[in-house]
Amino acid sequence: MTVTLDIKAVLLALMIIAIIVLVVYLIILTSRLVKTVEHTNRILANVDHISGDVRGTVEEITGALRGNEGFIATVKGIVAAIPAIKALIDKTKKEDKKGDA
Repeated sequence: MTVTLDIKAVLLALMIIAIIVLVVYLIILTSRLVKTVEHTNRILANVDHISGDVRGTVEEITGALRGNEGFIATVKGIVAAIPAIKALIDKTKKEDKKGDA
């Protein structure tokens, strides 16, 4: 029995197989892409919801702070003075230790 293969027919068969593989690959890729886009949309909706909540909270805090600007300035002054007070205490302790020796 003799089988004769034409090179043109073999190349055509290989091209058809390659196209079928490519189509299957593209279908799988499209399916994964759709899942990814759906997941991304859920994440973005969640981020939008969270940023809306945060925006509301920040606006409430800002409104509360605007009424207490004098108090906030006082607290900032006290916080800024803490290192200077600490340095004075440390200096006093060092001088006391020198006087005891």
